[in-house]
Amino acid sequence: MSPSSYNQVPYESLPISYTYLPHLAGLARLLGLETAPPEACRVLDIGCAEGNNIIPMAWFWPKSQFVGIDLSEVQITTGMEMVESLSLKNVQLQVKDLSELDAQHYELFDYIILHGVFSWVEPETQHQILEVCQSLLAENGLIYISYNTYPGWHAQMVIRDAMKLYCDSPEQESSPEQENSPERESSLGQVNTPEQKMAKIPQALGYLKSFFTVADNEFSAFNTKRLTQLEQHSNQYLYHEFLETHNNPLYIKDFIRKARQHDLQYVSDALLAFDNTLILGQQRNQLLQAFDNRFEKLQYMDFMINQRFRRSLLCHSERSIRSGFAPEHMTSLAYRANLNSKKAAMLNNEKPCKFYQDDNKVFISIAHPVTKAALRVLADIYPSSISYMDLLQQASQKVADADGLAYIKKIEPFYQEFYLLLINDWLSTDIHPFTKTQIDWNQPLYISQLSWEYAQKNRFIPTFLLRAIDIDELALHALELLKDGITKEKLLKNVIKKRHDSRDKRKKRLWGRNRGKQIEKQLDSFLSVLEKNSILYQLDY
Repeated sequence: MSPSSYNQVPYESLPISYTYLPHLAGLARLLGLETAPPEACRVLDIGCAEGNNIIPMAWFWPKSQFVGIDLSEVQITTGMEMVESLSLKNVQLQVKDLSELDAQHYELFDYIILHGVFSWVEPETQHQILEVCQSLLAENGLIYISYNTYPGWHAQMVIRDAMKLYCDSPEQESSPEQENSPERESSLGQVNTPEQKMAKIPQALGYLKSFFTVADNEFSAFNTKRLTQLEQHSNQYLYHEFLETHNNPLYIKDFIRKARQHDLQYVSDALLAFDNTLILGQQRNQLLQAFDNRFEKLQYMDFMINQRFRRSLLCHSERSIRSGFAPEHMTSLAYRANLNSKKAAMLNNEKPCKFYQDDNKVFISIAHPVTKAALRVLADIYPSSISYMDLLQQASQKVADADGLAYIKKIEPFYQEFYLLLINDWLSTDIHPFTKTQIDWNQPLYISQLSWEYAQKNRFIPTFLLRAIDIDELALHALELLKDGITKEKLLKNVIKKRHDSRDKRKKRLWGRNRGKQIEKQLDSFLSVLEKNSILYQLDY
C-alpha cells in the first residue's frame, strides 16, 4: 500500500453500513459478548481515507470519541476540512503509519475498524496490523476487518493480472522498423503513473471483455460476466482493487490462524449469512455437517460458494464466546427491516407470502402469520427498531385481530422463520430500540449541517445507518432550501420555478405542463427517501 498512489488516486471514501456500531454490538451479544455502548465508546479506524465512515459516526454519537489514521496526506487533509466545517470536537484524523500506533500514546479502543486495508499490504504487514490491533483493543473490544478471500480471488487474479498488464505499460506508437530499436527497448521498463493507469481502466475492461469472449476457453464465461459487473464500479475503486502493487487474499482458515497467533479469536462475519451454512439449502448444509470443527465448516462453505470477500469480527482470545446462536438468544436485541409484500399478507392462514427488499428483485417467502405480521410492523416503523418482545407482542395482536389466534398458540414456526430472516441478513440488529422522528408535512422541514455539507461537497448524504444517498442536481436544489427550513408546498414551488428560470428561452417554450409534474413527482420521491432515512427533522415549538 503506497501513500503516493493514494495521494494521486484517492480511495473512494464512503460510509460502511456493516460497521454501524449497534449492529456490531448486536452481533457480539448474540454470541454471548457484551461490548461498550456505541453512545459512549472509543473507535479507531485504520485506513480511514477521508474519514467518511467515522465522521458521520462522530456526528451521530457526540459523546463517543473517534480516531482515524491513514498514510495519505491528501485524504486526511480533505477529511479534516469536513471535520472543521462541522465543528466536530470528538473526531481526529491523523497522517500516521502503523508503527506509530501503540498503547503508550493512545487510550484503548472499544471498536477498531479496518476496511480496505488488510488484503492490500504484504503478509508481514498483516501480522503487524493484528499485533497493533490486539495491543490497542479494550478488554471487551471488537475488531472489524474486511479482506479479499480465496477461493473466489483465485479466478479474479487472472483479471487483475490482465488489467495490470494492460494499464501499467505506456502506449507505444512505433513503426515495424522501430520495434527492435534501442529506444523501444529502453521504454519497456517504464510504468504509467497512477493517474494514467486509472484513465485506461474503462478501455481495459472493454478490451478484456472482447478478448475473453474470443478466447472461448473454460474460463471465458466467468471472466466476461465478472468484467461486466466491474463496469458498474468507479475507476477509483477498480484502481485500488486491481492495480495496486499488493493484493494478498486469504483463506478464512489462514486469517483465523493469523489472528490466533496474536491472541485474537474469530467471533463471526459482520454479514451473518456468511457464518451459517443453513443459508445454503438443505442438501448443501447436510454435506457440510460432516465437519465438526466450526472453522473447517466455514472454509468448506467458502469453497462451495466461491467466496471472494469477508468482513470478520475478532475479540481477545481469553473471552468466552458461543460458537453460534439459537432462537432463544435473539430476545435481548432490537430489530429493523424494510421488507414489503406486493399482495396483502394473510394473517389467518399459513399461505406463503413473498416479501421483497427495496429493489423488488430478491424476495423471501414467509408462511407463519405472526412472522408476516412482524415484518409488517417493522416496515411501518422503518428505520426505527423495536425490541424483540414488543415486536412479538404487536405482531401477535395483529394476528389475533385477524382471527388467527390458533397460530399464536402454535408459535414455534415463528421462532424458526425469524431466526432464518436474521441469519440471511433480512433483519438488522440494534442493542437498543431506536425511534425515528415523526414528520408533519405541513410544517417546515429541515436537514442537518452534516447532510448539507456532504451533499454539496461529496454529492451524497450519509445516513445514521451508515449508508449513502446519492444526490443529483435536482436534489441539491431542494437540499439548499431545506437547510434553512421550508414547507413541502413551498419547496415544490421554489424548485420547479428555479428549474424553469434556469432554462434558456427556447427550452422555456418547450417546458410544458408535464415537465412541472415530473419534477414534482421526483421531489416527492426524494423527500420520501429523506423521511424514510431520518434525514428530515422539524423544530420543536
